Amino acid sequence: MKNYEYAETKTVHRNRTLIAITIIIIVVIALGAYVYQSNQIYQVKRNADLSSYKKDLYQTVFCQYKCPLKTQLYQNTTQLIPDLECVKNCSEGFKTKYNSAVLNKLNFTKQELSSDNFFNDIELIITNCKKQSADSASLLNNTQFFSCSVKGLEVIREKYNYLKV
Repeated sequence: MKNYEYAETKTVHRNRTLIAITIIIIVVIALGAYVYQSNQIYQVKRNADLSSYKKDLYQTVFCQYKCPLKTQLYQNTTQLIPDLECVKNCSEGFKTKYNSAVLNKLNFTKQELSSDNFFNDIELIITNCKKQSADSASLLNNTQFFSCSVKGLEVIREKYNYLKV
């Protein structure tokens, strides 16, 4: 009888150990799945925030370059430049939405911001338009420059999905 009780106790102990190990494994797997899912949700939100930021920045820049040109004094020279009130209105919403507190919270890394060629493409368009709009004395034809820039920025809109929405 003692051997039977000993074997039964040993079997019960082994079963309890297996149940405990199984529960621990299930908890570890569930915790791992939760952490993985949380990270995925964070990345999706982060990408959405970055896309929204780039879209809002694009709309601001596009708006500024589309402002009507007015003859104004700029750097001690009278020239055709975008209407300053229009430029201010274009950037006001962006500055309000992405104030320093918001930008500090978002804290986009350089790697995140350069994950595509968005900023490089804008810079390239503006640089090429400056070259095309400058005369031999390196004076800029602002009418040609701003028109060229707007056309180039319109092309960029088709390249990036987050700008199409």
